[in-house]
Amino acid sequence: MRSFARVLIVVTALAVTGAVSHAQNPSLPVRPGGRGAPADSARRQAMKQRFQSLTPEQKAAMKQHAQAARAEQKLLSQEVKSGQITRQQARMQMRAWQKANRVPKPTPLTKRPTKPSS
Repeated sequence: MRSFARVLIVVTALAVTGAVSHAQNPSLPVRPGGRGAPADSARRQAMKQRFQSLTPEQKAAMKQHAQAARAEQKLLSQEVKSGQITRQQARMQMRAWQKANRVPKPTPLTKRPTKPSS
């Protein structure tokens, strides 16, 4: 009975904390579970902005790479399920595939001037 009471107190405290943080900043959307964190983080927004600024050729290359990675991951998953390889072996094979098929970073159009050495 005591442990149930403790759980009830903790759950109530978490719910109140989420409600208080939402009351302090109502612009934040409330997520399930009482967390008042923003739905789209700054990192996600920055990633979206970077993707939108890519050229159509770069976008196509990224999509093609993602599709190839998903296909490789699906193949490894099937091998693990059939018992041909272990999860650890699949993890190592996927990391090796990622290294071998890494998308090169785009080269900048202009180079930064180098500081003269004095």
